[in-house]
Amino acid sequence: MYVLCYHRVIPDDGAPEHIPYFLRGTAVSVASFASQVADAKRRFECVNEMQALAYLRGEISFDRPPCWFTFDDAYSDSLEFAAPILREHGVPATMFVSTGVLGGQALAADRWYAVLTSAETPVDVVSHVDSDAKRRYLRSSETDREETLSDLAQQLRATRTTPAPGLYLDADGVRSLVERGWSIGSHSISHPILTEVDQETQRVELVESLATLRLLCGRSPRTFSYPDGAWDEAIAQRVQEAGYRAALTLIPEPAEPGVDLFQIPRLLARDDAAFVRKL
Repeated sequence: MYVLCYHRVIPDDGAPEHIPYFLRGTAVSVASFASQVADAKRRFECVNEMQALAYLRGEISFDRPPCWFTFDDAYSDSLEFAAPILREHGVPATMFVSTGVLGGQALAADRWYAVLTSAETPVDVVSHVDSDAKRRYLRSSETDREETLSDLAQQLRATRTTPAPGLYLDADGVRSLVERGWSIGSHSISHPILTEVDQETQRVELVESLATLRLLCGRSPRTFSYPDGAWDEAIAQRVQEAGYRAALTLIPEPAEPGVDLFQIPRLLARDDAAFVRKL
């Protein structure tokens, strides 16, 4: 089974605020996405979350290779651009929500990009999008991140350190996806690198995000997506103990029946109209 991972589906319009996501490989243009969905519908059995998990447990099979569309981070363009295309082709999907964004919290990477794209000092965005400095920033404590971001903003004379409003889904947006047949999973509260935080922080991120989504959607999420794909055996065990039935990684390979359900591989989708045809 091909489990596809998307983050943003946005127009390839050259808008400055979009550039870091295309450079980082976490954005797919609307045109590319439309081609990928159409190709998946022709070539594969496009399955929902429950079907995908049943397949991986060996309980069901399909005449064609199955394909599961998943999205991380709860960007609002998933509802604006991705959902209509998926609906047109009758393709189900799962959204993994970092629940902090529902209350107005911006993800750390998006704040980094906000500084880069609002800089008044000329900046080489390419070199900053996935630099060593950014990786250290993402793995640092919240206090250290704030200090690093403030220093960068001052250095670049940036006009903001948070993204413009509307980047993420709100609670109503998540409910709209549910009404369209999407399933909802957890992507933690604040998108920490789980391998870099203590056990209590891991527990809170897992348990409280599950509780938030249970209240929002009327049922507990079945699945968890490891932020940045970072996990280890101990974290996988805590995910299971928190009440999830499965967890998804970013191990870039197909998922076969019998796989450990807390180590499900996923392929990060590329901004290439032929991406699915090449699988």
